[in-house]
Amino acid sequence: MDKPAIEGGDPVRSDPLPIFKLSLTEAERAAVMGVLESGYISRGPMRDRLAEAFNAYTGAVHSLVCSSGTSALHLAVGALGLEPGDEVIVPSLSFVATAFAATYNDLVPVFAEVDAQTLNLDPADVARKITDRTRAIIPVHFAGQVCDLEALWVLAEAHDLALIEDAAHAAGARHSAGMVGTPLRSGIRHASCFSFFATKNMTSAEGGLVTTSDPDLFERMERLRAHGIVPLDDAPRASGFYDVTMEGFNFHLSDVNIALGLEQLKRLDEMNVRRKHHASRLTELLEGLEGIRLPETRADHVFHLFNILVEPERLSVDRDQIVRALLAEGIGVGLYYRPIHQFTYFKERFGTSDGMMPVTESLGDTIVTLPLYPLLSESDIDDVAEALRKVLGYYLR
Repeated sequence: MDKPAIEGGDPVRSDPLPIFKLSLTEAERAAVMGVLESGYISRGPMRDRLAEAFNAYTGAVHSLVCSSGTSALHLAVGALGLEPGDEVIVPSLSFVATAFAATYNDLVPVFAEVDAQTLNLDPADVARKITDRTRAIIPVHFAGQVCDLEALWVLAEAHDLALIEDAAHAAGARHSAGMVGTPLRSGIRHASCFSFFATKNMTSAEGGLVTTSDPDLFERMERLRAHGIVPLDDAPRASGFYDVTMEGFNFHLSDVNIALGLEQLKRLDEMNVRRKHHASRLTELLEGLEGIRLPETRADHVFHLFNILVEPERLSVDRDQIVRALLAEGIGVGLYYRPIHQFTYFKERFGTSDGMMPVTESLGDTIVTLPLYPLLSESDIDDVAEALRKVLGYYLR
């Protein structure tokens, strides 16, 4: 048996494989340069172009471009007009921005468990967490796999709740009624929030977008994005003639970023096909490997992330040592994510504690995120699998 590099053996790769590498073309470079040369580098025509293109791509009625996925969530929840102390149910297995969407708006995040197989929000636990103060649910399409939207929609309908999808991982994914970004059906307040951060399935370097079919929600988000500003009636069409009707923010995105995002949107389906191909190949190589298990996946998965779950009872070391060993083999890996309720801020402010969410905490202790992006080669994927076989084989009990 080959000795892992961390134990003194030779690494699988001498040139480390990064956990992510950006896919860019000349079209994207030319689009960015075109904006720089136009003189309209911010709040020019690109914002409306991306909104219209995203509407056309998803079938959404309204799209609002903003500065990040975090600001998208902030706007969508803020536009609901909830009262301080109202509750919003969120998964703990997510990036912290999912819960901050509540705290930014003086609301209380209530953490619900996820399904141990899919890693998506568990509707049964969401039902148990609903109280007379609950006003909204924020499910995450974790790693790019659409959550059980039907079951959550039924809960929202039954309890008159808003449903704000955290679709940061799910650009290009589909649910049972259409593209993520469109409602499952009418009847509740609904929005979908996307991130275009550098590592996402499409990127504008930084950036985000919210879709909704609700014109009132859209109008309120639009004002919140721009300091609460509205133009004055019958005023000259010149800078400075405006009123401020509410407290708002500067959540604009520059035309430079948007130009990149527009070109990436054109290639989104192509890049997602590559992600799915790589995920299928990696799954084939890893299935049956002792010491790990793979989450359940469906055909609608767009694989923003590819996670494995270490089985510590079958290994002589913990997850963190497996991560160190894979890094020593030249394989870039990560942890997506550590449960939000275990962060110091949430313990101190909301009284969360270790042990309160056993399923989520078990997943948080065993997740390892592997490289998965369009630019991977077949040999890169083979190296990831070889490194895992080598490391797990050495540390098996």
